[in-house]
Amino acid sequence: MSMELKDVFQIMHEFDCSASSSLELCIGGDSLKLKKDEAVSDAQQYQTGKTSAQSSEKNKTEENAAMHAIRSPLVGIFYAADGEGKEPFVKAGSHVKKGDTLCMIEAMKMMSNVKAEKDCIILEVLVKDKDTVDYDRPLFRIEDV
Repeated sequence: MSMELKDVFQIMHEFDCSASSSLELCIGGDSLKLKKDEAVSDAQQYQTGKTSAQSSEKNKTEENAAMHAIRSPLVGIFYAADGEGKEPFVKAGSHVKKGDTLCMIEAMKMMSNVKAEKDCIILEVLVKDKDTVDYDRPLFRIEDV
């Protein structure tokens, strides 16, 4: 058994998010050694003002959102409304039906509508207008109807 590139990237991401400072992994004939520069990590933590408790709280919020969330189907720029100065498609408390447009995401100058896959209530909008969103990022926290 050997590691595939996607597995290496996943391990690197998980390691980067962890509190561990080093990791050594051997699978079959492949080995991977990762080590964080603690001086840089401390500087980054000071610069952002984030403590591990704050990071942990953010992760819990994202995990809760993941339980019942509508996620981004692609990487791009999130638009809450159809244009400047217009009302957002949805906001917290909105009741939506399957097929209703929730937002738009611009990718490579193409606009894609994100539609509700089922009837639900929007509990929270998790991103701000014109934020860049990654694939699979939670956009809305929802409750099924």
